[in-house]
Amino acid sequence: MLATRPEVLENILVNYVNDRIDRAANGLRVVAADVAPKDTTALAESMDVTTESTDSSVVFSVRANDDETDEYGFYQDVGTGPHEITVKDAAVLSDGVTFFGTSVNHPGSTKNVGWFSDVDWAAELVRAFD
Repeated sequence: MLATRPEVLENILVNYVNDRIDRAANGLRVVAADVAPKDTTALAESMDVTTESTDSSVVFSVRANDDETDEYGFYQDVGTGPHEITVKDAAVLSDGVTFFGTSVNHPGSTKNVGWFSDVDWAAELVRAFD
């Protein structure tokens, strides 16, 4: 029988565990993208999962990978109250057909049911490791 040094076995085990963690993270990213609202697909396409590991735990963080879609994702998840929208990088607000001026009063939006906080992430993590 071929004898193997403990450090070789340890490296094999660490590589295996890291690979499983990466696969699980990708599985969570796919779930997040699947349940994301699809108005423009920007939110779904921006989903990312990061991991932080210690000797005894792994933390998975699921979020949009840039500040603009991360903020948008938050509002899709919880909804908004009435608020004013003002021009940032243009002369006027427009949807390409209608020009609205430099600000508009938005009536607010409802929570997007089935989106982020409605997902059982613990169950999805278990499924991701299957």
